[in-house]
Amino acid sequence: LGQKAAVIRALQEYVHLARTHVLEVLVLTPDNTCTDVKCTCDALGLQMSACDTDAAVFSELQRFRPHVIVSVLWPRRIQDDVLGLCADCINFHPSLLPRHRGSMTQFWVIFDGDTEAGVTCHRMVWEFDAGRILRQTAFPVAVDETALSLSIKIAGAVADCFRQVLRDFLQPAGLPEGKSWDVNAFPYHYRRLPKKGIIDPEWPDDKIDRYIRATYFPPHAPAKAFDACGVEHSVRSIYEYKALSTTAASPVKQVDPEVRQEQQLGRKQRQQQQQQQQQHPSQSRLCQWWGPTTLMLWVPAAFLVVAACKLQLIFRQGQQDGLPMHEGSRGEAHDPNIAIRYELDSHKRAKCLDGSSATYYHAQGTDRDGGTKWFGR
Repeated sequence: LGQKAAVIRALQEYVHLARTHVLEVLVLTPDNTCTDVKCTCDALGLQMSACDTDAAVFSELQRFRPHVIVSVLWPRRIQDDVLGLCADCINFHPSLLPRHRGSMTQFWVIFDGDTEAGVTCHRMVWEFDAGRILRQTAFPVAVDETALSLSIKIAGAVADCFRQVLRDFLQPAGLPEGKSWDVNAFPYHYRRLPKKGIIDPEWPDDKIDRYIRATYFPPHAPAKAFDACGVEHSVRSIYEYKALSTTAASPVKQVDPEVRQEQQLGRKQRQQQQQQQQQHPSQSRLCQWWGPTTLMLWVPAAFLVVAACKLQLIFRQGQQDGLPMHEGSRGEAHDPNIAIRYELDSHKRAKCLDGSSATYYHAQGTDRDGGTKWFGR
């Protein structure tokens, strides 16, 4: 029984011992996702079956009629009917029991500051990690150990411990009864991180460093921390944490969820506008031309143009109606190169903004064909 890298190493040790012993093995995996284990079994010529229910596990093992059942990181409780199929049912637990019973042993070894880690082979009973201890394999914990590097070492320790236990099983005396211990004297770790994976800024630096290293296990998410503005960051080392300058930051100083939602909505709207501008650049330029700032500049200009056109119409209408116009100084009026100034004295609508009479000029010119034409301003 088992999964992950540890069972692969154990299977390789089994193949090594099968050179001098007649052995038959059936490998069970908890689901169909253990493709690496399947590849190893295919390469070594071993039987393998995926059992996603307890009933399937019992059915397969009952058919196989085992002399020993070995669990390596099996993710579910092994039921009593399975434990009753043979006298020797053993489990390889990734810690030095009685320390760190339960889940996430790599995390707790590092976070608690242990200087030594390892693997324990114990007999299986109904309660998790509570059976008699048969054998242990230990190794030192490095000062920069992470959950990832520790997991690699544990896989090697499983192989070493499995080899020794299997050799003991093949001896005429078989496996020993094992050493009993007080289960109630040691806590059980469940599958959850303290502080929900968020660094407590009140911790001393050495504890923060251990927490960061204990949660570093790609592809799983690393530890989290908040900067002074309440923004969450992933932290992979104590150096990254200190770079955030989060000495006063804490989870209680997070940005209010409603405010954060509004900020995210605003960013999403801006991103959508940028995407629309990239997809329709001509429309984007049109929107820029008719923006609020541009309209403030165009409206006065449009008013002046309309006013000028209307004033010319008024002048022309005044000439047609025979309204009195005051003629200013003409100089040589007969000279076509000299403009004539006219002033509308009595037209009630022909007024400037200051109330004075409107004034315009006429100058004689010549078109392209040599004909006479008049220009007004």
